[in-house]
Amino acid sequence: MSTHADLRPPTRPEEAVESRSLLADIWAAVSTEEFAGRVLVTATVTLAVGWLGVKEAVGAVIASQVLTEAVQNFVRRRRWTLRRIWLVTLLLLLLQFVQRAWAAISRRFGRTREGARTAPPTGWRGAAIMSSAVAAVTVAAITVPELAIGHSLVGDRDTTFFSTDQQALALSLPHPDTAEATGRTGARVTYSATANRGVVRCEPPSGSVFPFGMSTVQCAVRAGDERQVGTFTVLVADREEPQLRVPSRIEREILGTSATITFAATARDRVDGRTTVQCSPESGAAYRLGPTMVRCSARDSHGNNASKSFVVDLKRLPAGSPIFSLPGNRNAEATGPTGATVTYSVSAKDRDGRSLSVNCLPRSGSLFAIGTQRVTCSASVPGGETKQESFDLTVRDTTKPTVTVPTSVSVEADSKDGAIVSYSFSASDLVSGDVPVRCEPASGTRLSIGSHSVTCTASDAAGNEAQSAFQASVFDGKPTVIVPADITLRYATPSGSAVKYPASATDRLDGRLRPDCSPRSGSVFPLGPTTVTCSATDSGGNSASKSFTITIVDRIAPVLSLPADFTWWAPSGSKTDVVTFKASADDAIDGPVAVRCKPPSGSHFVVGKTRTVFCSATDRSGNTARGSFRITVEEPVE
Repeated sequence: MSTHADLRPPTRPEEAVESRSLLADIWAAVSTEEFAGRVLVTATVTLAVGWLGVKEAVGAVIASQVLTEAVQNFVRRRRWTLRRIWLVTLLLLLLQFVQRAWAAISRRFGRTREGARTAPPTGWRGAAIMSSAVAAVTVAAITVPELAIGHSLVGDRDTTFFSTDQQALALSLPHPDTAEATGRTGARVTYSATANRGVVRCEPPSGSVFPFGMSTVQCAVRAGDERQVGTFTVLVADREEPQLRVPSRIEREILGTSATITFAATARDRVDGRTTVQCSPESGAAYRLGPTMVRCSARDSHGNNASKSFVVDLKRLPAGSPIFSLPGNRNAEATGPTGATVTYSVSAKDRDGRSLSVNCLPRSGSLFAIGTQRVTCSASVPGGETKQESFDLTVRDTTKPTVTVPTSVSVEADSKDGAIVSYSFSASDLVSGDVPVRCEPASGTRLSIGSHSVTCTASDAAGNEAQSAFQASVFDGKPTVIVPADITLRYATPSGSAVKYPASATDRLDGRLRPDCSPRSGSVFPLGPTTVTCSATDSGGNSASKSFTITIVDRIAPVLSLPADFTWWAPSGSKTDVVTFKASADDAIDGPVAVRCKPPSGSHFVVGKTRTVFCSATDRSGNTARGSFRITVEEPVE
């Protein structure tokens, strides 16, 4: 797109006149913010030099010119109005007047420091006159020569000797234009958008693929506080007709008055690819002796028509000439990088219908390289002439490559930004072998959480393109719950034991989580095994759980209560006697427990002997307590 429209701001009324007088230029200058800014700078610098006199005021003139551009930029950024600039200027001049008046009063009453320099004018009138004179001389010294020199040079008050004003920001964009489509997706369009200052940014950028139809391009440029925005349109259309190929001319010698003629007519369009061709008369029809005009046409999907014609001229075979039966120009698909093995059938007869021997080069069944080759066949009539005819055989590669991609890819996110997803892919072609593959998004790209469609495209050397797609999913995984191994403890009280245990949970996205356990840590666990289940849920609603067992066991034996060793007095003259005693046991969990003694209470004991009694008690947990005592049986002494 080489043509451009110069989109500039509207011309100001005062710029419409090509030339004007110096007085008119001076009036135009003093009525602008620029002039007010110069007066502001002058008043500021003059106030700074104080009451040093006219000689120092000359330095104020030079300093004010140096500072003018900075002040102008400041005023533009702050968007000060003309009234506000003049108010600040008058305030500075008033302060200058007060300063000079105070210096005059101090001089009259002798309040100046020894050796200090005082202002040459005396009195408030002199101070006022000097302040006004310095301001007027400074502004005039800056503005009038500048305007005069600029006016004499180009006759334009905006072009001056000292002025540093920049041109108004201007954006230059292309005129609306139509781009020719180069494929089914539209056309890649480049354009030029420029500005006298700043960097131009456009959307869509130059070099983008624009779809069919009208698209609007918006461009913007910024330089300092100035900004310009402009648009132009790009129309992508298919105005190009298909490329139609037909034979240049077909001449045949036949025996009868008509013959069946076949020919190849093809059309290809930049957008639609192969396009249907219609010919009248069509290929395979019966053509009569003499010349016949064949008209072929092709029409693409956007209504662009292409047409061509050629002549089929049939002549009667002269005596002694062979007549060939050849295939028309034909196509064959390549089966490898070397081309394809192609077979064909040809024959020839004389005028009387007798078959003739035909020799063709390259022979049928030969290996034909990719491209178009001419097959030339010759036959001879005995006693007559030798004649040659030919046809074209084209070996082409129209087979798309085979793209191999994963069925699907699933990766757990390692952060809130998703995860880096890598995958393998390949493509192979019958002719080109292994061909490069480009995938979008590319392998190794960080994908956000969710499902993404990945499309991989491969093109072979002939331009055949194949695509294959799969889904790449980035999911928010479940948290990891960490619990201790199974715990076994002795009871602390009859109701069980209070057990504290550690449990934690982590998530790759949320970090540390607090698990919810049941029963909770610190709960009282009864005797026996208790299953503890801890679960955690992340911010994405994914839950995980893990369990362990806490077993409280009773390993304390009951407490036996046995009598101390004692003597049993048997009746006089007895050899044995029945001895009774009391033995009991108490368990912290089971309470009273049965006691078994050997020999048991109520057994016969021999008089005059001491016997040991062994007792034991076992609780329901299998804990056994054992004890013993001795019993001595005696007769009373008379």
